[in-house]
Amino acid sequence: MDLEHIPRKTDKGYAEVQTRAFHVGARERSILIMVDGKTPARLLLARLAFMNKANDILDELRVGGFIDVEVPAEQTLLAVPVTPLTDALRTRQFARDFVLETLGAAGDDLVNKLEACLSRERLTLLLVECRDGIEAGAGRHKTQEFWDGLGRVTAAMTAPHRMAA
Repeated sequence: MDLEHIPRKTDKGYAEVQTRAFHVGARERSILIMVDGKTPARLLLARLAFMNKANDILDELRVGGFIDVEVPAEQTLLAVPVTPLTDALRTRQFARDFVLETLGAAGDDLVNKLEACLSRERLTLLLVECRDGIEAGAGRHKTQEFWDGLGRVTAAMTAPHRMAA
């Protein structure tokens, strides 16, 4: 699932939440309940960072017909082909948002460096610097969340997308 898409419950999803008619598992149901039709997958997965394979569960819920996704208007107006450059931009944006959310004003220096970064090689070095800054400012748990999030962003860009039936 594209991280900028907005998952929303289908009628089948609402029926499962209200009546447990389809007997989905506890983890799947927990995620289904969190789907509100307003929150992009990126933020939803950030909230579910503690849960293994949350992205896979979202995909399973979509394939099972419990959720579908809404493509944000800006993505439908301008389709950007995925290239190594756009991959780097998405990675940079994830890192920037994570640093801002986690460190606030204390991360301004890192945010400024990320915004000024124009090369993939420099971005790689900055990601390590971000990791170190997050560990110093927010601890190992947040550092692991950052590193896991980077892995999800990278995997989402390289993995083939499953289409709902």
